[in-house]
Amino acid sequence: MRAVKKTVSIPEELVKEARLITSNFSAIVEVALVAYLHHYRVQKATESFGKWKERKNSSVDLVNKLRQEDKRNHGNRTH
Repeated sequence: MRAVKKTVSIPEELVKEARLITSNFSAIVEVALVAYLHHYRVQKATESFGKWKERKNSSVDLVNKLRQEDKRNHGNRTH
């Protein structure tokens, strides 16, 4: 992955504490950002569980309806 330089404002106390762990501040910020993004993705996925139960029609019914509205016959493709 290509690195980019960014300017961020971080509380001084966090920087001091991070420097006690490592002198490579970029590495600790990268690890923290990766962990944050992973947590965010898991949270979004967890929130979506069960959403499909709220739909009245099945996915198959929805696809068939869209095909009828679009007047396509996907089962008889020639390409």
